[in-house]
Amino acid sequence: GSTEATDVGVASGFAPALFHVLPEVGYWVTAQTSISAAFRLGFPVIANVPGHATAAPSGFLRLRHGFSPDGTGFQLSGAVGGGILRHAVKIENAAAGEDTDTTASGPLLLGAGMGYVKALGDSLRFVAEVNGFVGLPVVDQIGCPGNGCVQPSFGNQFDLNLGMLVAF
Repeated sequence: GSTEATDVGVASGFAPALFHVLPEVGYWVTAQTSISAAFRLGFPVIANVPGHATAAPSGFLRLRHGFSPDGTGFQLSGAVGGGILRHAVKIENAAAGEDTDTTASGPLLLGAGMGYVKALGDSLRFVAEVNGFVGLPVVDQIGCPGNGCVQPSFGNQFDLNLGMLVAF
């Protein structure tokens, strides 16, 4: 693909996406299995090219299954959704302070992950998980014509999530 603001070609390699939030609402089908809807909003915080994209919204349906009968301990998950994943990409031969643009992947997103859940009481749990997402460019452009025009490419994303789960 290419970068979004400067339209520079992007080679394969590592590109960071350092910060995101991931609120999620779900339902326990059993004590071990849950289904949920998650909204992921990424922020390409190190991009510095004028006019770079500032957010990466996406949404998922997730299915989780824990190995312990009470739902704590190790879990596996799968996800399907849509949206944009963004990464910060260094641009060669660019001016200092304007050398990092963004690249978008998606809009079809598929994911899998594993995590660990620790009970902290009856309704509070600590969650640590690693998720991998693949962004598949099933369309050539999104939001075109206009200022929000995105031309997504193939990409993958690995997230580390730490958070609290509140059950009621």
